Amino acid sequence: MGARLSRVNGGSLGTVGLVRRALALVVVAFCGLVLFAGTAWAHPGIEDPYVPAGVVTTVALGVPSEQPSPMVEIDVTLPASFTLQRVDPAPLWQETTTPGQLRFYDGNVPQGGYAQFTFSGVFAKKAVVELPVITRAADGTTIDWDQAPTGTLPAAVMFPGYPSGSAPIPGVVLSGTTTSSGWVPLLVAVVLIVLGVAVAYGVVTVRRRRSPPVRRLRVGSAGDGPELPA
Repeated sequence: MGARLSRVNGGSLGTVGLVRRALALVVVAFCGLVLFAGTAWAHPGIEDPYVPAGVVTTVALGVPSEQPSPMVEIDVTLPASFTLQRVDPAPLWQETTTPGQLRFYDGNVPQGGYAQFTFSGVFAKKAVVELPVITRAADGTTIDWDQAPTGTLPAAVMFPGYPSGSAPIPGVVLSGTTTSSGWVPLLVAVVLIVLGVAVAYGVVTVRRRRSPPVRRLRVGSAGDGPELPA
């Protein structure tokens, strides 16, 4: 009986250990997910980066406010192959244009918000083009969104002349104001969390099914006393 009790207890301890490891995996993945969510940045993006070339088209640019101080000014550098024809008024913003440049000012967008601007013109040919953006906050701090699409501070990118969904840059999120270069860590964290929960549940379920039924011994004759586990 002593040996049997020892095996059952050892199995229980093994189950507890596996469950603890699985839960530790969940905790680590969750902490990584929180850290990623807290440090990931949104970046300027185009609502529809696939536009025709050689004809007048409308560009909708979204720009996030990432600084603790409100975003008050935005500079947009236009591609050399783009001929600007019209800038639509943006509520609560003023705008000026110079060759190859748009400036929006007198805005007030708090951290976590974003501003959207639309303008029209013609892209001369099929190409991959970038629209670098500089944002300025009320306290004077600036962010230069002028890096490559896979960089930390990427410029907005467009694909005039390309069919929708056929961007020649693999692994880049291409539409709207979005989180920069970070969906892979997010996906990994979510997978680890789901895997940890599944492992913990599976271990407990298997151990329960494999556990032998507890036999009971009767002490004395019937009615003399309670049953005792073997």
